Amino acid sequence: MSSVVVDRHEFWMRDDDGNLHFLPRTDNSGYGIGYGIGYGYGYGYGYGYGGPYTLCQMIEQLVESDGAVAAPPRRRPKPNNALTAWARDETISRQGEYTLKDLRALIR
Repeated sequence: MSSVVVDRHEFWMRDDDGNLHFLPRTDNSGYGIGYGIGYGYGYGYGYGYGGPYTLCQMIEQLVESDGAVAAPPRRRPKPNNALTAWARDETISRQGEYTLKDLRALIR
């Protein structure tokens, strides 16, 4: 995995060959974006519920493994505060691509 792509209502990852894949998730989770929108344990940002936490946990897992572990995150400790604040911020771009280097900088 070389980057995470936020594309309005979907979350993708780009592999080292440049191909896009949905960010893996568990079968009972959905994706959510925007204030107050989220489904199950899916990914999301811009609000204070499970979606941003799940997205942060996935980002942390990707960074810790240098992009090698892209399986849906299982129970993990509470995500990094700076990363969580970023994911909860409604002003972040609803579209963007974040490299592993960008993601590492968010965690520090």
